[in-house]
Amino acid sequence: PKHLDTMVRRRMVARKLAAFLHTLHRFPQCEAGALGVPGPEATRTELELLRSDVLPALRGALTRREYSTIVRWWDDFLCDPRLQRFRPALLHGDFWYENILVDPVTGDVTGVIDFEQSALGDPAQDFAALLYHGEEFVEETIEAYQAAGSDLGEDFYHRVQRYWELRDFGGVRWAVRYNDVEEFCDSIRKLRNGPILLKG
Repeated sequence: PKHLDTMVRRRMVARKLAAFLHTLHRFPQCEAGALGVPGPEATRTELELLRSDVLPALRGALTRREYSTIVRWWDDFLCDPRLQRFRPALLHGDFWYENILVDPVTGDVTGVIDFEQSALGDPAQDFAALLYHGEEFVEETIEAYQAAGSDLGEDFYHRVQRYWELRDFGGVRWAVRYNDVEEFCDSIRKLRNGPILLKG
């Protein structure tokens, strides 16, 4: 049956991505630092910059209630002690489907591209981007990642969820930076239909 074939391919992709992340996240931190990869402190600074970049643009695009919800979310996110409980690892930094190459015939993973946002940080960030494929796929990837010997650490699922909520702000910043009205409108739509405003 077709659905069984789809399940088999999905599991195969999940295992391949888990193996990739297992290897990437075990890359020696000292070597990554020597290569100029930013550390967790730089990631924190980048998050604060992202907040300052997007909030002024969102103030005029959202309702007062929506904007207040976004501001509260950012305050909670930046002060969340559970986001500080991780063992730093080398991250891809933007591990979503557009940066994962898959053979359309075999379903095999053939490559990963765009390491521009690589940094030493929380491994949960790389799993958060995989939620575009659905929770079941992420769960299968996590299971394979653990089976390979990787440790999730404390509050892993909480951290994945928080970084998933963060994703759409990148689109807002890009649209503002390049004055792309269409992309900005699409980012607002995603925020309104996303996990922050829907539950807020």
